[in-house]
Amino acid sequence: MLIALIGYLFPKELNEIKIWAEKQNINFENTSSANCEKVEEYHVERIDSIDFEGDLVVNPILKVNEISEKIDKSNYYFIPLNQLKNNLIVIALEPKSMLGLVNYNKFKIY
Repeated sequence: MLIALIGYLFPKELNEIKIWAEKQNINFENTSSANCEKVEEYHVERIDSIDFEGDLVVNPILKVNEISEKIDKSNYYFIPLNQLKNNLIVIALEPKSMLGLVNYNKFKIY
């Protein structure tokens, strides 16, 4: 059974993501109103890099975990993909995206 990606969760404590979404006019909502049947989290095991046309590009090594236990939805915002800027959302929030927020110092938390 194929389950389509419907959006992204981000912790309310990551104010940088909230500010970014507001500046881009991206809609987000409290997670309690989102229908999240299956929730997966990315765990960055290590940061690597690849040479892409002469530039070093961040290439995180990821482990994807399905969160089987209930999460406290009150601690998260939900960014749905069914909006006009859905491509921007995916490009910005996917950890392996060469244009993602992970490539900017403002969004690095380590």
